[in-house]
Amino acid sequence: MPEVKPATQGTDEGRKESRRMKDLIEALADAVVAIDNQGEVAYANPAAADLFGRRRNELVGQPFGLPAAVGASADVQIIRPGGTICFAEMRVVESEWEGKSVLIACLRDISERKRAEENLQRSEALHKEAQRVAHIGHWEMDLKIGSMVWSDEIFRIFGLAPDPDELYWSKIRPYIHPEDWPGIEGVFRSTKTDGGDFDVVFRILKQSGEMGWMHTIGTTALDQTGKVVKLFGTAQDITVQKLAEEALRLSEERLQAIFKAAPNVSFVIADAKGAVPTVLEFSPGAETLFDYRRDEIVGQPLSLLQLPEEVRLFPASLRQMHEQKQGVHGKTTLVRKSGETFPAYFSTYPLFDRNGEMYAALAVSIDISQQESLQTQLIQAQKLESIGRLAGGVAHDFNNMISVIIGYAEMAMQQLGKAHQVYPDLIEVMTAARRSADITRQLLAFARKQTISPRDLDLNETVQDMLKMLWRLIGEDIDLVFRPGENLWSVMMDPSQVDQILANLVVNARDAITGVGKITIETDNMSFDETYCKDHAGFCQGDFVLLAVSDNGCGMPKETLDAIFEPFFTTKEEGRGTGLGLATVYGIVRQNNGFINVYSEPEQGTTLRIYLPRYISNAEAALTARRKPRIAENHGETILVVEDDSTLLKLTGRMLEKLGYAVLAADNHGAATALVQQYSEKIHLLIADVIMPEMNGRDLAEKLLTVHPEMKVLFMSGYTANVIAHHGVLEAGVHFIQKPFSMEELGARVRKVLGDG
Repeated sequence: MPEVKPATQGTDEGRKESRRMKDLIEALADAVVAIDNQGEVAYANPAAADLFGRRRNELVGQPFGLPAAVGASADVQIIRPGGTICFAEMRVVESEWEGKSVLIACLRDISERKRAEENLQRSEALHKEAQRVAHIGHWEMDLKIGSMVWSDEIFRIFGLAPDPDELYWSKIRPYIHPEDWPGIEGVFRSTKTDGGDFDVVFRILKQSGEMGWMHTIGTTALDQTGKVVKLFGTAQDITVQKLAEEALRLSEERLQAIFKAAPNVSFVIADAKGAVPTVLEFSPGAETLFDYRRDEIVGQPLSLLQLPEEVRLFPASLRQMHEQKQGVHGKTTLVRKSGETFPAYFSTYPLFDRNGEMYAALAVSIDISQQESLQTQLIQAQKLESIGRLAGGVAHDFNNMISVIIGYAEMAMQQLGKAHQVYPDLIEVMTAARRSADITRQLLAFARKQTISPRDLDLNETVQDMLKMLWRLIGEDIDLVFRPGENLWSVMMDPSQVDQILANLVVNARDAITGVGKITIETDNMSFDETYCKDHAGFCQGDFVLLAVSDNGCGMPKETLDAIFEPFFTTKEEGRGTGLGLATVYGIVRQNNGFINVYSEPEQGTTLRIYLPRYISNAEAALTARRKPRIAENHGETILVVEDDSTLLKLTGRMLEKLGYAVLAADNHGAATALVQQYSEKIHLLIADVIMPEMNGRDLAEKLLTVHPEMKVLFMSGYTANVIAHHGVLEAGVHFIQKPFSMEELGARVRKVLGDG
């Protein structure tokens, strides 16, 4: 502000100078006030009147406080009439005014600056508070000297007291995790060279010793030459977020571990909104169970997996879980992608948010088809065991009574002599008693209570020795064929039991044939692993010798097959059978720790396979080292499987998919024909069941080959190839695999048919 020193008024020139000075003061934008030695206002320019909000004559004569010493400056607050406040910067100097010594106060209005400073202070305070709440600070680095400036929040993030001194790059290193320091250095080095923005997350070491996480985003400032001279940006403490992410990751890992640890269990998470929930999560076990891929079903309605009548119960079930805060469980019927239904056991668990609202539900399901099948078999086995115990007890007592009858009859015959008229009657008594004794022996065989003398046995030799007797049993119209397996393993068994088995099975086969027919006896080595036995109910793991008897007779319906091993059950006309033949066979096989598999369909014949445990002597066991079968490699071919039994269709398809083939599946000739007509790519192989409703496998193959003439064909059946060939279904050179088969057998046969196995 100008120092006011009016000129002496004694001369004209002085008066002129004084006048010019007054005019200048009058025109100044800053307020000027002259204060006399009584401390009152002697003069105020127009700007002073504007500043104080008063007329000039109202100011003159009023006391004027001086907050600052002469020669100093100070900021003052002015209260205007009406209470409004303004701010001014004031400086006081000594001078003369109209010949008197005065103090001149020059005031400049700084209200706008003050408001701007206050706004800036408030903004900075808000900014600091926002940084504190969000755990975000800012920093700036001067590359010329390597110094850094941190905001208070960054100090707080590290657990340090704010330091007004500048930090240097070398002093920062102790606060960065040693493993992350090279990466941080690399980012800063490349940014200093190339410029641009950067975004990096790294670990920090807090003063307390705790480890945290920091996220910094920054950019560069360039000088006029384009050289990077500064780096600046923000830094945020993301420790809580990282810990939450890690907890979520661990939770997801645990969930996935549970999923993977239960490959046969379905875990499905669905939301609890709307009448029909939507699938949110689908485990690998669920993919296996329902045949959907995860990406196919997530986001789709849960109703795809259940029957319509179950879907209608969804709202009530969801309401029950929400109200009772607990899940529901029980048996249900579920639906695969193909539309196939299967029995399942399920259990649901409601999932609640922090507000106690149910937002989703977890459904855990397992396929109990096999369990139900095994339960049915168990009930049947228990029934046979009960019948066996009963039959054994009855046969034992009955045998004693027959012994008494035979003994007394023999003594009576000796005493009376052949000439006695009662003698022929006693012969009939003896005949009936001996026939009854045969029946009791069969009952004891069924009950596994007959006395046996097992030994190391070659079934091929035993069967060969029985052939002459068997030919006499069946007559001239029936062809009996024996196909012995090569390098057949031994069994530990009583030879007489083998004779009983063969006699009973061949006689049954003969009775099933009307007129001319064929019976085939086969032997072979068979091995079943744990996986195979899981997929084939009733089979046992291990090495077995197969004894199979097949015929091309009348066959049996399913209801007959379920009862064929029960004593006294027979389909023969009265007087032609006791119903103990197959019961005897069953008892002998079980007594020797074997099992039986029967395949039969009406008018298609019967194949009955007996699996007897392989016997390995101590010397042979020491020398035997069997190699695990190698699964034949595939080339990604497409295979069409046609099988009217849905369980076998699914099993065969899964085997082929595990072998690496693309599979098309059909359960009847119509579905197979539609698939072939719609499928535009090459179908390399057709695997078809020989015996199917409406159209057999041979006719189906001929029909499909007109569309895909290059397609190879492999037939499958539960009957032996010889029985099938006798029906005219198979011709010489046609490929065939007999059910049941293992994955290794299927893989090897498929590769052979495709030409490189």
